[in-house]
Amino acid sequence: MSWRWSFIITGAVGFVWVLVWFALVSTPEKTRWLPEAERELILRERDAGIVPPSHSGGGYLGLIRCPAMWGVFISQGCLVYTGYLYVSWLPNYLQTARHLSMLNSGIYTAIPFLVAMVVGLVANWAGDRLLSAEAVRDGNRRYLVALSLLFMAAGLAIPFAQSLAAVITLITIVVSSAHVGPAANSALVGDLLRSPGDAGRAFAFLVLGGNTFGLLAPIVTGYVVAATGSFNAAFAVAGALALVGAVAAVALARGTLGEHVRPPLARPGLAN
Repeated sequence: MSWRWSFIITGAVGFVWVLVWFALVSTPEKTRWLPEAERELILRERDAGIVPPSHSGGGYLGLIRCPAMWGVFISQGCLVYTGYLYVSWLPNYLQTARHLSMLNSGIYTAIPFLVAMVVGLVANWAGDRLLSAEAVRDGNRRYLVALSLLFMAAGLAIPFAQSLAAVITLITIVVSSAHVGPAANSALVGDLLRSPGDAGRAFAFLVLGGNTFGLLAPIVTGYVVAATGSFNAAFAVAGALALVGAVAAVALARGTLGEHVRPPLARPGLAN
């Protein structure tokens, strides 16, 4: 059908999703498919115990002074670097290094991402279930981020795999971990954040870390493959970054982000 149809079809899916989005996503007051008991629970507890956001916060300068911000920044970068590497270069690797046809390389590229979609949902659901409220506030979700990065380092073994099944298995482990980690890391930012006024800035800084590393992945990989004549060194770079990210997640992504928000003190005579 020619390459143009791949853009037309995927673009059309986006327009269909817009219709689904507007039909399903709204506020609890306007959502028709929401069970009435759940609607009442949300409306009753939505604002319970929530400190009104302060638009002052600590700002970007306050955030970059926090080691935890750099911890999630670096780990997110290492996670996204590997994700971009496999998105951009995996079909080419399967064709040139593993001698698959264009059609088969597309199929075998899709398998790891299909598995990763399920693993990402299950792993982060399990993280929510296993962590207590105290563990969340202590930033223990960083261990799930670090574990994802350690599993991503399995890419170091890809050059040594002999069979196609072993290659796809290793790639599936890496790609699945690259799906689990960024979601857990984003949740970790929310866990550590203490000043609601810094929420947008903190997540923007997180995304900056991911995309800064991510945009380098296709470029660095191209130069490495051109210089060495194989993908082995490219996988080694990604694996080494994964290990660096794991250390950053455990060692730096602790403590808190932003300012502690304290409720206003009651005025004399109003305590009762």
